[in-house]
Amino acid sequence: MQRISSSPHGDNRRVGIVLSRFNPEVGQGLLAGALRGLTQAGVAENAITLVTVPGALETPLALQRLAQTGRFDALVALGAVIRGETYHFEIVANESAAGVSSVQLEFGIPIGNGILTCDTDEQAKARMDQKGFEAAQVALAPGDTLLMFTDGVTDSVSVQNTALGPKGLEEALKDLAPASPQAVVERLSRTVKQHAAGRLPIDDVTLVALGRTP
Repeated sequence: MQRISSSPHGDNRRVGIVLSRFNPEVGQGLLAGALRGLTQAGVAENAITLVTVPGALETPLALQRLAQTGRFDALVALGAVIRGETYHFEIVANESAAGVSSVQLEFGIPIGNGILTCDTDEQAKARMDQKGFEAAQVALAPGDTLLMFTDGVTDSVSVQNTALGPKGLEEALKDLAPASPQAVVERLSRTVKQHAAGRLPIDDVTLVALGRTP
């Protein structure tokens, strides 16, 4: 029986964090925990990008935009939704969680969901540091496992020379889900070296089809 496990390590990993500005005290506590988790795993400070949004409902869109760039190996969502007197709590909690999961599946990039859904401010404050830490660790953990499966998707790699430029490259990378952006770029770089002895600019080779033909 083959056993596959993963552990969080951040060497050479680029991480994007999306932080909700709503409930700022809890947000800062979550951020402190997440940064502690990333640092402990070995992520360099200059490899971390922080984006802030108004609230949890805006978080999935920001995550999507970060994933579309292909510049991140893992993402972390941080925020707090506190129960009030209306059904609004359920809407925000459910829709934000669904949005985070949707981005993760669409782009094949690990996302640590550190959006707290609590009944009271006290509950959120008691959990913020640890949950921020856990979200960062969770985001990093699947990295090697995903790369392993991506490398095994196909034995063949087809290349189109299309000179689409940087924006075209980003669009091509988006079409390669569920392969992670990091895996696609690594495969792209290897292909350039193999087929052009390293002389082709990376923008000239804009599509690597993993397990599919154009």
